[in-house]
Amino acid sequence: MSVAEIKIAITHLSPVELAEVSEFIRQTEASLWDSQIESDFGPGGRHHGLLKEIDAQIDAGNFTPISGNE
Repeated sequence: MSVAEIKIAITHLSPVELAEVSEFIRQTEASLWDSQIESDFGPGGRHHGLLKEIDAQIDAGNFTPISGNE
């Protein structure tokens, strides 16, 4: 099924069905985003080294905590 066909099919959904499809798409996008973050910051990821540097700075006490209580 093409994207054009999916768009047309969506126009025929009831409000309940549209909400169900919308939630499915939201969950799918969130899952893809989570996978990308894990890939980027996990071992061998393109930002893993940066994360290690940040962790080292935190461990050394070289950071300013962010607080919403100011």
